[in-house]
Amino acid sequence: MTTVKSAPKSHAFWFFFPSAAWLAAIWIPLTWLQYTRGQMPAFSPAGHAHEMLFGFVLALIAGYTLGQQPRQRLIMLWSVWLLARLLWLALPFSVWVYALNSVFFIGLSILAVPRFRAAKQWRNQMLVPLLLILCLILPLLFTAHLLGIFPVADRRQLQLATLTGLLLLMAYIGGRIIFPALSATLQRQKVRLACGLQPGIEGALIITGLLALLLILTPLSPVFSAILLLLMAGLILLRLLRWQPWRIIRRSDLLVLFIGYAWLALGGAALAGALLNWQPDPAALHLLTIGALGILSISVMLRTAWQRTKKCPPPGWQVWAVALLLSAAALARWLGVTQEWQPGMLVATLLWTIAYSGCSLQLLLLQQSQQQKE
Repeated sequence: MTTVKSAPKSHAFWFFFPSAAWLAAIWIPLTWLQYTRGQMPAFSPAGHAHEMLFGFVLALIAGYTLGQQPRQRLIMLWSVWLLARLLWLALPFSVWVYALNSVFFIGLSILAVPRFRAAKQWRNQMLVPLLLILCLILPLLFTAHLLGIFPVADRRQLQLATLTGLLLLMAYIGGRIIFPALSATLQRQKVRLACGLQPGIEGALIITGLLALLLILTPLSPVFSAILLLLMAGLILLRLLRWQPWRIIRRSDLLVLFIGYAWLALGGAALAGALLNWQPDPAALHLLTIGALGILSISVMLRTAWQRTKKCPPPGWQVWAVALLLSAAALARWLGVTQEWQPGMLVATLLWTIAYSGCSLQLLLLQQSQQQKE
């Protein structure tokens, strides 16, 4: 009797985490050059936002959600992602780029859905709908606005709604990364965690975030959306404190995840301030993207790769360096926008590039180590 040999499988994060890290390390300095010298449409503010969402964020989500897949399938999906990035350099804002992004998003959704289909609770099935809103519906509305086809909202409303969607997505995924890691650590220490995933707070975050996003797109007063965003910030902070991070003071990799999650609360409050015109929109944007997304993304990438190859968390100095570099970068960018501190953008660019270049190099070394074992 002959046996059918199954197709070789690989972990998706080895494809998408290094790609996301290299993209982040390279793209931001080029964006800074566009800001200072111009003549590079692919790295304009709109181009910067496009690639951070469709290139960087979607690669992170693919690496996090897909798990083990047949190698050929991952190569095909990764090739679509890479081709979209290369085509953006040659033909930014072309319909072909949006088509490739859509193909990648649909492929990611198809592969990710089975991992959540068995879930009985509605909260456990929310990842794909959140991605659908953030990566398909809002971009389509933005494109329709640019073409004047269906001006449902102005550009600022769409940008703030996208930031709200990103805040909600990070709060959702961040909680589902932190809780299992925290729970496993405390179980090994024979310490009982008083609260679990906190489904009530998670459900309130989802409902509040979606409602805030919808209200931003309406002609109603921004006060209502701002109140909801402040409520989200409070819920994120409450959730974090109820997890009692001081109990894992010796686990630097987990503490840094908590720091990134705390940046989410600060970013949500800043986004409410932007809605009320208390501060410029870019101030809130960069508190979210540099402080929260930056720290959480590198922490997760390093932690995943170290556990897979070395069966241990990353060294404390690495994760603390990430937290310090990106916290300083977020503060420098915020000062550059709100206080008109001229070196702010350059300082933030340098610190971000150092953090992601270091992450990229570490992922490369760990991947080589894993390949030698295999």
